[in-house]
Amino acid sequence: MTAFDANAAVYDFLRGKELPASYGGTKDSAGNVVRARITFDELDAGGLGPVLRTDFYRKAAPLRYVRIDLGRAAVAWQTFLRAKRAEPSMPLTERMPAQGAAAGLWGLFVQQACPMEALGLVRPEDHWRPFLRQCYGTVVALNRAWGTAFADWSDARFPWAALQYDSFLQDRPGLRWRYLTHNFRTTFGFIAVHGSALRVTLIFILLTIAAALTVNRSRPTRCRASASRRLTTSWSSCSPPWPFPGKC
Repeated sequence: MTAFDANAAVYDFLRGKELPASYGGTKDSAGNVVRARITFDELDAGGLGPVLRTDFYRKAAPLRYVRIDLGRAAVAWQTFLRAKRAEPSMPLTERMPAQGAAAGLWGLFVQQACPMEALGLVRPEDHWRPFLRQCYGTVVALNRAWGTAFADWSDARFPWAALQYDSFLQDRPGLRWRYLTHNFRTTFGFIAVHGSALRVTLIFILLTIAAALTVNRSRPTRCRASASRRLTTSWSSCSPPWPFPGKC
């Protein structure tokens, strides 16, 4: 399973959306909100208003990373099952079921009927921040070691840039080979697998070879006879006054 960057998901979700006037996040020199600095923690805590939080969970949050508080959602789940005429004994799970009808009902429940206070996301930060707290003990010690100015543990973001750079260094030889061969493999795969161009080309080549062999089998006899007639005609039309060697 790939890691999930909730902050990037929030950034994509907010594209083209109007932010509430009351939001007091980081701004640039022109007074515009720097949307890249908006975090999921702010959205989840209601800093952008209840409407955007609801829209994010209902429409944009990847279902496989959504987590349900079973205690807060139990009553709504039973009401949802009755409305969908589903088996009332179907249990509600904290995470999305792997497959089947239960997975479909679970997803619809999140998108339509689950109480908003029961929804959350599973993120790397859930383990990253406890790890930092265990390693450094206090935010002051963390700031001293990292040269940062975090005011709280919630300010410590997961180091996605470092993770991606390390992944790039480990996969650098493979990336070079991929860039060198990608276009050729894609073109050959399209011709050989996704279309009939390769088959038609092979048939055309075989038919061309067969036609050339068929025509050339009868050509030598006709060519020799034609050449003999041309030679005789040429000699007769321009024969010299003296006899041809070997004739009297």
